[in-house]
Amino acid sequence: ESDAVDASSLICEEGWMQLLFDVRFLGAVLLHKPHEMLLAQADSGSPLEPEEQSYVQLYRAIEEYIDPINWNVYQGPFNATLFSFLHSVAILFSSHSIEHQPWAKKDKDK
Repeated sequence: ESDAVDASSLICEEGWMQLLFDVRFLGAVLLHKPHEMLLAQADSGSPLEPEEQSYVQLYRAIEEYIDPINWNVYQGPFNATLFSFLHSVAILFSSHSIEHQPWAKKDKDK
């Protein structure tokens, strides 16, 4: 008899969204490579650094617990909040040049 518990029974979708936010935030701060670029690299079979591979695997594992229809609704506000938070933290920690950070949106991208 297994003592394993299904994670989806312990964490609600909002909890998974929070975990996804935290992983995306930490990935942006620690990996210095845009999220989309990491996913595209992984999808194309291009080699990733071990920490990048771990990030992609964790992101995808969490993403599986979020309903795709709900994610389509949440994605815009989620990304806007994430970029706003990253910008605030960059200012707080006096990051060198915010516009050179991989997650920073350029005016033409807004």
